[in-house]
Amino acid sequence: MLGPIIIGMTAALLVFLSQWVRVFFSLIPWNAPILIFGVAMIAMLLQRFYWDRLGPLKKYDGLADLLVHIHSPGENDTPTRWSTRGVISFLLSVVSGPVGPEGAAIEVSHAVAIRNRPVSSRWSEQRRRTDAATAIAAGIAAAFGSPFAGILVAMELGAGGRMVSVALGALTAFMAIKGASILLPAGSVGLHTFDLSGALLFFPAEDWKAWLATFSIIVAAGVLSLGTLALIRYCKDSLSELFHVQPWLRTIGGGVLLFLLALSFASGHAPSSESLEGLLWSRKPLGEAGLLICSQLLALAFTLAAFGTSGVFWPLLALGGFAGFGIDQWIFGGIPGLAVIAAFVGGSGVLGGVLGVPLAASVLAYEMTGNVNLLFPCLLSAFLANALRNRLGLKPLAVRDLQSRGIRLHEGRSTEVLEAIKVSDAMITDHETAHEKEAVADLHQQLARSRYPFLPVVSEQGVYLGLLTADLVQEGWEAEDPLASHQPLKRLLEAKDLLYRSQLKRAKPVKPDDRLSEATLHLSDHSCLPVVGENGAVVGLLFAYNVRLAYEREVSRRALALQHQRR
Repeated sequence: MLGPIIIGMTAALLVFLSQWVRVFFSLIPWNAPILIFGVAMIAMLLQRFYWDRLGPLKKYDGLADLLVHIHSPGENDTPTRWSTRGVISFLLSVVSGPVGPEGAAIEVSHAVAIRNRPVSSRWSEQRRRTDAATAIAAGIAAAFGSPFAGILVAMELGAGGRMVSVALGALTAFMAIKGASILLPAGSVGLHTFDLSGALLFFPAEDWKAWLATFSIIVAAGVLSLGTLALIRYCKDSLSELFHVQPWLRTIGGGVLLFLLALSFASGHAPSSESLEGLLWSRKPLGEAGLLICSQLLALAFTLAAFGTSGVFWPLLALGGFAGFGIDQWIFGGIPGLAVIAAFVGGSGVLGGVLGVPLAASVLAYEMTGNVNLLFPCLLSAFLANALRNRLGLKPLAVRDLQSRGIRLHEGRSTEVLEAIKVSDAMITDHETAHEKEAVADLHQQLARSRYPFLPVVSEQGVYLGLLTADLVQEGWEAEDPLASHQPLKRLLEAKDLLYRSQLKRAKPVKPDDRLSEATLHLSDHSCLPVVGENGAVVGLLFAYNVRLAYEREVSRRALALQHQRR
């Protein structure tokens, strides 16, 4: 268990250093736009003389690369690559670029995880998942002081891994950053000391205008999340197409755009948390809210297109916060007690919609404020933004980046691996089968000796008709007096009668030759799928855990084959 503790400590150290540097060297004008150009030059040199030599790994998209690391054991990913990426994210966060300190914390922590694990463990997908998930959770816990949100982010992104290790890394980072915060001078601004004391007192639940404003912000957050995804993809595609021959020119080109943006709106060139806190405490003019939205959106798109980073959580939260605060002030005249709630409702919606982490975004807002009044509106905002994106057929940011690189995932698993496995290789065959005219009493006895809580029902000709669950059979059994087993209705009520009460009878059966990539699409709606042969007979049942076992078996087989090839 030492590995997660080291990862958590590393994440906390990086977040602390990003604050300590700005405070200790306070005479340096960290918000000067020219520093952005200097970081772009450093990144350009690294791209030109190091990253471009890594072959398929020369491209970097931040969070998406953590998933690439999980699903590509054959790629020789190195700690040096992640360390240098973390250095750029660290420098961008220090010089007030649109990058949160969680970026460097996640990337450098992941480098430490790769360095500390045995070489042979790179072929273990469970270990790769655990390392990536622990780095994500630790980075979020350190940057926001939100360990539970960090754990949820890792889960919703589909990293997976051993949850005990992930939780230990997050809690270590949280405790370490809280302990290290006493070393900063009193009153210093830090991402982990985001000050809302006294600004969030209550939610004016009795005011109908407050609810109208909240729903307006929820709608705006959903629309803004879609616009953010579209602009990021446009900037990435444009810079890639413009500099497809020399990728290092894309880095310097994006740096020039960031420099010009910071030069044109110097007041908005500050860390995301600092800008949001200043707006909420009226240290920034209300009229700047609109400019902050535009500048933050453009800066984030330019940064992801030019550099790539995992530090997108604070910028997205701040972007939605600017929009929520602006709607409350511009349209509804600043409802008393709603300003901070409006900011977090907007921030949760944008964060949940863009990254596909609605539950984590809501818990993050709650952990940062400690106010339970925020939980419901933030949940509503994040889930509706996420649902709107799904409804329009758009994927979260990391998934879209993976798709642009030819990698497809389904619920955290590689579609390529799932397509290589047949249903017949994963299904179970030692199940009981019921006939449509069997009485409830007989069904009850069958379930008592069955290993599974499902009974496929077939016709007299052996053709599949539907599925019965143990609960439905039990309800039919208990519908009669248990002391009167001679009741005639006990024998008159048959399997086909119970099917009319069951929604599982509409579960679409799959065939033995179908691929698991197709079958898993239906398992999200049904916990069990019948496997039916060409003649309509039931030949097996497919459960979610069967898919997991078959997937892990295939991944292990491929890893061993790659390992032998390397030798």
